[in-house]
Parts: sequence; C-alpha cells; structure tokens
Amino acid sequence: MVVNPKEIGWNNVLSKPLAGPNQSKLLQRAGHTATAVGADIYVIGGKTAAKGGRMQFCSDICKLDTAASKWSTGFLRPPFGEKTYHTATHIGVDIWVIGGADDKHSSAQVYVLNTKTLKWRTVAFRGDTRLLQRSAHGCTRHPKVANALLLFGGWGRDTASLSDDCTWLNDLALLRLDTLTVEQVQPHGSLPTARAYHTFNTMGNKCFVVGGRTTQNTLLAGDQLLCMYDAATNQWMSPGPVSGSFPARSSHRGVVIGGNQLVICGGTGQGKLRMNDTSVLKQASKGHLSWRCLSVSPFQPGRTAQGMTVCNDSLYILGGYGIGQSFPPDVWSLPLGAVTGADARQRPVQPHSLDLAVEDPPARCEATCWRTAKRGRAKGSTDAGPASKRQHALAPAGAVDTAQVPGCQAMQPTRDTMTALPPLHAQSNAALPQAAADRNVSGACAMLPASAAALYGGCAFNDAAAMSATVSRLEGDLARAKAALTERLATEDIQLRQRRDLEAEVTRLHAEVAAAGLRCTTSTHQCAQLQRVSEERLQQLQCAEAATADASSRAAAAVATNGDLQRQLSGATQQRDDLSRLVTEREEASKAAEADAVKARSMVRQERLDWEKADADSRCALHSLREEWRMLQDTNAHLHATVTRLTKSLEVLHRLLLHG
Repeated sequence: MVVNPKEIGWNNVLSKPLAGPNQSKLLQRAGHTATAVGADIYVIGGKTAAKGGRMQFCSDICKLDTAASKWSTGFLRPPFGEKTYHTATHIGVDIWVIGGADDKHSSAQVYVLNTKTLKWRTVAFRGDTRLLQRSAHGCTRHPKVANALLLFGGWGRDTASLSDDCTWLNDLALLRLDTLTVEQVQPHGSLPTARAYHTFNTMGNKCFVVGGRTTQNTLLAGDQLLCMYDAATNQWMSPGPVSGSFPARSSHRGVVIGGNQLVICGGTGQGKLRMNDTSVLKQASKGHLSWRCLSVSPFQPGRTAQGMTVCNDSLYILGGYGIGQSFPPDVWSLPLGAVTGADARQRPVQPHSLDLAVEDPPARCEATCWRTAKRGRAKGSTDAGPASKRQHALAPAGAVDTAQVPGCQAMQPTRDTMTALPPLHAQSNAALPQAAADRNVSGACAMLPASAAALYGGCAFNDAAAMSATVSRLEGDLARAKAALTERLATEDIQLRQRRDLEAEVTRLHAEVAAAGLRCTTSTHQCAQLQRVSEERLQQLQCAEAATADASSRAAAAVATNGDLQRQLSGATQQRDDLSRLVTEREEASKAAEADAVKARSMVRQERLDWEKADADSRCALHSLREEWRMLQDTNAHLHATVTRLTKSLEVLHRLLLHG
C-alpha cells in the first residue's frame, strides 16, 4: 500500500495482485459497505451482475488487511441472507449492520459482527421496530448521546401510515445501544425532503445530509442539496451561506476527516454521469461552510455506490458501479495529506461522463485512460528547436518525422535496432574519404593534395606559367572540395540525428512489444493459477462429499444400534414386570401356607430374599441400560450436528466453486 510521493492523488492499490483469494471476484459488487477496524477493511454484502444480465445479491463478508496487502474470506456465514444498501457502523470492536434490502423487500433486522472473535449475533431492539425497516439510508453516531446511533431517510416503511408499502423517508430514528431501544426523534424546524441514496455524517454537534434522490428518482439540488441537523438543540436548520459549488448527485460516499472536513467521492450526477471527483465540505471554527474540489489525480473510471472508508491515514475506495453496469474490481487509496495539506487546491469539478447505452467493461476504461495519458504527454512535449526543424526540412522522402511522433524524444537507441534500418544515403557515405566519415575536416583537407597529385601525375610542367596555372587550379579544386566536404558533413550530421531519432522510435516500439509480451505472460500465469485453484477447490468439494457420505453411513449405523438398545430395554422392562408378578404370586402362596408350616414360611422368606437380590440386580441392569441409552442419544445428537456442519461446508464450497 505504498503511495507514490512524487504525485499526491488516487493510487490503484491493486496495480499488483494481492495475496489471498481472487480479488476481481471479491470486488465486483456495488451497494456494499466498507468499514475500517484498525488496519483491516471489512466488506459486507452488495450486489453484482450474474449470468443473463440479472443482478445477484451478495451475502458474504471479506476482509482486506492493508498492512499485509492480503485478502481474507471464509468467515462465519452471516446470519442474514442477501443484503445491499445497508449501513455498517464501527463501535468499539463491533460492526453494527442495520437495514438493507434484497431483491424483494427492505429488512428491519440488526446484526453485530465482533471483529475480535469474528462471530455474529442478532440484536432484538425494543420499541417501534418499524423504524429499522429501511435501505439506502444514512447512519451516524449521535453527537450528544453516548453509545447511540442516528438513522435518517432511506427507502422503507412510514410509521405514520398503516400501509406496509415502502416509500421515501425523512424521519430520524435513535438507537440506544446500551438499552437496545429504538425511538423516533421529533425535531424542531422544517424537515428535509424525503430521500434515499444520500450521505449522513457528523461534524461537531451537527449532522449533515448531502444529496440523494427523491420521488421519481429526482436528484435533490438547491437548498435541499445540503441539510443540517443540530443535535444539541434537536432542530433542523439552514446551513447558511455555503461558499464554493458542489454538483447534485446520489449514491455517493462520504467520510469525516479531522472532525471538520467531510470528504465526498463519486456518485451519480445529472444525466446519470458517473462522478470521479473528490470534494470537501469544510466547517470553519465559526461554523461557516465551504465546498472545494481537490486538485488531485482522480480514480478511474468514475463510479457510484462504492465502498469508502478511512484506514491507516488514507482514504480507500473499493468497487462500485463503473461505466454502464460494469463493476470495476479495484481498490483506490488517497493519502489524507491530500485533504488536509497544501496540495488540496480548489478547482472546478469535471465529472467522468459516460454513455449508459453502451456497456463498457473496466478493461476498456483502462485502455482509454492510457491513450489519454499518451495524448497528454504529446501535447506537453517541448519544441526540439531549430535542429529539429532542419531535420524535418532535410529528411528524405518516406522518412519518419520523429518530431511528430509522441514520446520518441524520450527513447534511447540500441545497436540491435540499427540492423533493422536501411542505411541512409549509402552511396554518399561510400564516396566520402575515411577522414570525412570520422568527422575530421582537417585530415580530409590534408589528404586532397595527394589525391590531386595522383590525378595529375601524368602531366609535365614545361614552364612556370603552366605550373602556376596547375597550382591555382589545384587550389580552386581544394577550396571547392573543402566547401563540398563541409556541406556534406553538415548534411551527414543531420542525417545522423534523424537516424538516432528513428532508432529511438524503434527502441520504444520494441519496449512496448516486450511489455505487451510480459503482460500476456503474466495473464497466462494468472489463468494457470486460477485453474489450479479451481482444481483444488473441486478436490476439496469431492473430499467433503466423501466425508458427508461417511458421516451418513455412521449415522445410519448409530440409528440401527439405537433400535437394538430400545429392544433390549423393552425386554428388560418385560422381565421386571414378570418378576413383579412372580413376587406377588409367591407372597400370596406364602400367606396361604404360613398357617401350615413354619418351614414353608422360612422357605418363602428365603425365596423372597432371593427375589429382592434378583430385583436389585435387575434395577442395576436397568440403570446401566438407561445410561447406555442416554449416551447413545448424545452420540446421535453429535452425529446429527456433524452432518449439519458438513452439509453447510458442502454448500459453502459449492458456492465458492460457482463464484471461482
């Protein structure tokens, strides 16, 4: 998670793959929550695109360890089903998940995740729980009430109506976490327009509502763009004059920095534009509010309904809706110094626009941004000066004008690339002396008289006049040769510079081809790794199926043993009943024969003692059988729990296999 110190702006954290599960599958979602606890970011719920273009709602949870740059999954399955547009608020070691919706209705349930034990619990509130049934709402900690949460707006049930239908809300609900009670707040002042898909954050004693949509999906603007609730006086009030500008939007995300700056990112603007600006609402010491847009490099592409949080002195954006209905699987980070430091200069907002009629995947967005960056460098390149103009004027027909090729000036030529280029003016180079090829003008001039002597060696000088004429002619030839050589050397220098520029262009092209090959190799390795992971998951699924079959067979054996024990218990009970009847008969016989003989009585007494001993043995045997029956019941319950866990593990593995 290293931020480039040379350029303060949004950085793509996933420019290099992180450790852990497939990050593209984890982040292809929108309408989820991102909650920071320490160095970890918990991503909960959301929805993504399924096969056939239909939306698939998520019911999982994953964790991004920003310190170790690692993803984690496989937590205890949440007690709720599919959920999106809920809120997840961090208090202590717990994350409170409130409301949300699936493809049918909004939820009124509250769930808590303990980040230490990673265990869920369902919380039952007392009071009017209809206040909890909402989605796309806002949730923030109460500025004045300890250990309490405030809910505002959303799409849910209107407690003032007897109907069960959902509508746009503008009420305030107070959740007291100590007593687990929920109540409706009755504030003073004019209520804001009912809305959903807004933000609701606390700065000081005031809670700020920004943007959102209302009836007929209309974006809220004007005096309803920013609303303020004073928790100290329990009153909705006007924020007063706000300097700067902020475009209307919905499904954006906002976090508070330093207690007095609300950072807003992304969202859906007018004309369904996907925004990629970073705006800040600052509250001065005297309460004055001002908007400004940070002059930082934006995240790409523009997005909405993303996850956003603050972790390790950086803002993080995770996933969301990209262009059209795409889900860019990326994570962007921005150092907090860009918000609080001197680099946060005001600039006009330039949202990222798109045409929703065209489905544009994230890969295409990245290529478009790359081409834009190339054009930017070409426009920002400086003029090469008079030498470049002379190169352009003297370049041969069909030669490439390197001054017009973006990025050519920055490339370095290599010896290998020269072999692929045809020699420029090869005949002229062959006609020059070796000294001219070495750029040694004085040496070339010294060689010309010897050449002239060889040329005129057959001539006989009869008189001084002829010799003077010959010397004059040689001197003229020498001057003309020197001028021609100087001109040719200048031309050769220009051609050499052209050749170096062409070599630079070829080097750049070779580097781009090599980079493309490296990316292709990396993609191949990633595909192979994904295939290996899929095979491992398939093997795990097969092992789980075998374990389930084995557990089922053991359970069947336990049921059969249970039946045998039940039959044995029935036999022992019958024996006890028989013994009881026998004792009764013997007692009656003893009473009848008591008058006849004392010996018979003693015999009966002895038989009774024998029966009591047998009865005691029978009771001991019955007690042992009951203990064995209880142990078998415990074993049966344990086996049933084992079968249930294995069945759930099989479902989780099957779902992971489907998503992987």
